[in-house]
Amino acid sequence: MKKRLFAASIIATTMISACSLGGSSDSVVGSINTSPVILNTQLNVSVPENQPLAFTVSAIDANFERLRLDITGTDADDFEHPGGGEIMFVAGPNFEAPTDADMNNVYEITISVSDGVNSDSKNFTVTVTDDTSESASSAAKCTAIGSSTTTQSCTLTTDGADRAFTLYVPGAYSDDQSKAAPLLFSLHGDNETASANLDYSGFPAISEKAGFIIAYPQGATSEATGRTHWNTGTPKTTDMNFMGAIREYLMDSYKINPDRVYAVGMGTGGSMSYKLACEAADHFTAIGSVAGAMTMPSCAPSRPVPAVHIHGKLDGVVPYAGSALNLPIDNLVSAWAKSNGCAATGTTSAISDVDGDVMGGTLTNFGGCKAGANVAYYLLDGMGHSWPDGTNGDVNAAETIWDFFSGIEP
Repeated sequence: MKKRLFAASIIATTMISACSLGGSSDSVVGSINTSPVILNTQLNVSVPENQPLAFTVSAIDANFERLRLDITGTDADDFEHPGGGEIMFVAGPNFEAPTDADMNNVYEITISVSDGVNSDSKNFTVTVTDDTSESASSAAKCTAIGSSTTTQSCTLTTDGADRAFTLYVPGAYSDDQSKAAPLLFSLHGDNETASANLDYSGFPAISEKAGFIIAYPQGATSEATGRTHWNTGTPKTTDMNFMGAIREYLMDSYKINPDRVYAVGMGTGGSMSYKLACEAADHFTAIGSVAGAMTMPSCAPSRPVPAVHIHGKLDGVVPYAGSALNLPIDNLVSAWAKSNGCAATGTTSAISDVDGDVMGGTLTNFGGCKAGANVAYYLLDGMGHSWPDGTNGDVNAAETIWDFFSGIEP
């Protein structure tokens, strides 16, 4: 039997999006201990071979207690639970060499969740399908959105699934231009869309001046919850392959500087940016996070990665002070700076509240880092879980992040 604790009220595929549903403990009546409930309705799951993620357990406990997840059943030894509700194959499944008890690529397990007193359980069947494609990804197909000359809707196939992203190419871009363009990945938050991120992030206007190309990947929809998400809590997920496939396609299709590729995101998109730094530092020059947190259980970048982090003290989704699902943000930023070999103490200056909206705060710069991998930390006093655009705070996230990226020597 395999066991691991995970947080109650998790109704998503990543730790941060789980917290976003939150809820108030005021809804718990008296001291009644109610049973936890597994919310999954799709109990027969199909996954392509070589995909490590089988499915995600979605569970809720009205008492907001930590739950223990157990994997039992005929094929339990083929699976593990690293956290965040995700059920992973111990080794990527191979259709040609199945390891289930009947050797027929049909794996049977039972998932149980318990608060120590009450429990709930469901039987799941995971069927591994053959990947007959010659490669894990295919070239993207892009079409203009309406009459736009700059914005395209794109799809590509990776790990046997059709994935989408929106592409923004500034009007002045030309394949014949003398200087290669930078590339920015902008990642939406939990249960958001790529098109929404394009609208609120504010990067296109800056792109027209600075000349960088922008990719807005679309997160997959969880079968368990129906919410769009990023798999940020476990290593080597299909989302990583998706990002790599987008990067490869754009590098082949446009004149892009491989030493100036950046990633930034909102909420779980920010968490995904940290994941890209942890696992693909050789392909991403620097990262940014707005209202996100690092949810990887461990992180060992192949090189120091510069980072800019913007957070609100009033964030109720990814709490500034930390929670069972994320480190205190001060600790996260300090740990990243330490990993980059920066000075032990950053230099802090005030961000003025120029319009009286209580959105001022502090900027802490960590310098003296290895390979110039500096870290900038913007903490805004009155901001919640949002993307500041200069009207809802005294920091414009898009301008601040691009200024940080632009100051990095390739």
